[in-house]
Amino acid sequence: MDLFKSQLSTRMTTTNTTTTDSTSTTHSHRSTSSIQIVVDSFLKQVQQYSGIAFSFFLSLHLMNTMTAILSQQTYDSMQQLLRRFYRPQWLLGDYAEYYVVLGPLALHMLSGVSRRLFTRRRIFISRKKIHQTNSDEEEWIQTKSLTSSNEEERIHSKSLSLSTETVITKMSHFFNSFISSKISTFLKRIFNEPLQLHRIAGYILIILMPIHVTTTRWTYPINSEFSQVTFSMERKPGMAIMLPYYTIMLVSGVYHLCYGLNAALFSYQCSKKRLFTIFGMVLILAFIGLLGAGGVLYPDRIDRTNYVMWEQL
Repeated sequence: MDLFKSQLSTRMTTTNTTTTDSTSTTHSHRSTSSIQIVVDSFLKQVQQYSGIAFSFFLSLHLMNTMTAILSQQTYDSMQQLLRRFYRPQWLLGDYAEYYVVLGPLALHMLSGVSRRLFTRRRIFISRKKIHQTNSDEEEWIQTKSLTSSNEEERIHSKSLSLSTETVITKMSHFFNSFISSKISTFLKRIFNEPLQLHRIAGYILIILMPIHVTTTRWTYPINSEFSQVTFSMERKPGMAIMLPYYTIMLVSGVYHLCYGLNAALFSYQCSKKRLFTIFGMVLILAFIGLLGAGGVLYPDRIDRTNYVMWEQL
């Protein structure tokens, strides 16, 4: 009788311990999940509001670029006017540009990268748990891969037995449809994955924006102007380097701006068709302005007297 009571007591203790461990593990997972939600929500708000703040400057900057379609004088005059808004020294003192432009830009970049790394870490942990508990699925995938490999070998062996004329005909048909199908697939993917494009544009800007800020604000002791852009395109470093650089940054910046404002301010109310229409219109006008500032549209009407100054710097 005493032995039976002892065994029963031991079983009850083991059950209680297991239940306690399971409960503590559940509470631990819930606590970790709650912390992750709070951190992600905070980073999302920082990214959102800093992006809205920086979009104020970026919109003015794009507007200034578009004025280069008209003339050099229009561009320089508009730049002087707009600097009173994104460099309001009359309101915030000598550090106005840091508050209005560089501060929001740095916060937006850091919060975006942190949020992305944080999300990837969560995905990695989830995938690791799934991998540990689904070994059967891995075996099925390996079997399927082996079957696919055998099928590819069978198709390859069959293709080797085709006549030369048949091979040439098939290759001709393939290459004729390859380009059109790839372009069509690429365009459909762009249209169907606007968020992924937004992220790619952000990654590109993370690389190019520090270079752009450094060269335009801290490399030279004077403010940039129309002739600096023209000089960089015509002389140093030259059109072969600067035109792709400006174009990539322009495409990435315009799309990141359009999609970001649609998400942050309008809660995705703008349809994909309208989003890409606005993006295309802004990009075309800004690119034509870039060609104007680069000395392509009206090379005979550009004042190059400041080239001597830019060469000495």
